[in-house]
Amino acid sequence: MLHDSTVDGSGIQFVPQKHGELNGSGALTSGLRGWDLVQETLSQLSQEIKDHFETSEANENRIQCTCSNLEAKIENLTQHTLDLEVGFQTLQSVVQENVQEVSRLKSKLERFENNARRNNVRILGVKEGLEGSDIKTFVLSLLKNYFLRDNWMDNMEVEIQRVHRDPFKQHPWRKNPLKILVNLLS
Repeated sequence: MLHDSTVDGSGIQFVPQKHGELNGSGALTSGLRGWDLVQETLSQLSQEIKDHFETSEANENRIQCTCSNLEAKIENLTQHTLDLEVGFQTLQSVVQENVQEVSRLKSKLERFENNARRNNVRILGVKEGLEGSDIKTFVLSLLKNYFLRDNWMDNMEVEIQRVHRDPFKQHPWRKNPLKILVNLLS
């Protein structure tokens, strides 16, 4: 809708503005109110930026604190890992030494068992009752009579630690006599 314009004596035409605003001093008041709105908006924006900046600083401080805590934890884990590696290497060397010791002891045990068996003699085919009451004397005379005959045992001194008949037959249905088991000292 168009409004009527008025002209004063100076030739300046005053045209009413849309929406009820006036030209002249009304326009000045309206402009000042607009400026106040701009200043208020700028002040609000400034406050929001300041709040956001403070929040950002607080977040940055929390992040820095969290980062330093994480760095300390990582350093502790690194040190713990290094300690575990040293412990693992120590365990590996101990296990390797133990494996070598077990191997050495196994060979020593095998030699011992082989040497211990050398002193055991089994005499087969001697009829039961021939030994009489003293089986040890019987076995000594048996060894001397049969082995000294070939002169290879001339200088050997034979000592018997233990001698007895085997208490069990391996095959009970056979009529073979029980074996004589002799354990020599040397």
